[in-house]
Amino acid sequence: MQTAAQLQSLVQREGNWQGTVTALAATLDGSNETASKRAPHLSIWLRQHEPTLWWDYGIHIRFTRTGRQRLVHLESRQTAANAEVTARLENLLSPENGDWQPAGVS
Repeated sequence: MQTAAQLQSLVQREGNWQGTVTALAATLDGSNETASKRAPHLSIWLRQHEPTLWWDYGIHIRFTRTGRQRLVHLESRQTAANAEVTARLENLLSPENGDWQPAGVS
């Protein structure tokens, strides 16, 4: 899986990456000429291989849409897991959830 190895290298090098699939194809190919032809196939490939990229390569992929633009977000699995845990803790400790205290503290 050459594309998966390229994505893993990109995430390791840059941390989080976001952009259009065309921009991702250009980043992987190093050329804008072939990127527009490769983008639709890359988008389908990313969706089909999302579990493999997560489990075997440690890459978390998200797809979002802002207006007419569709974006792909890449980050390492560890970064994604840390962000989720932090969000859950912040939600638990927020003032809206009452006077929460750890067990054993009065």
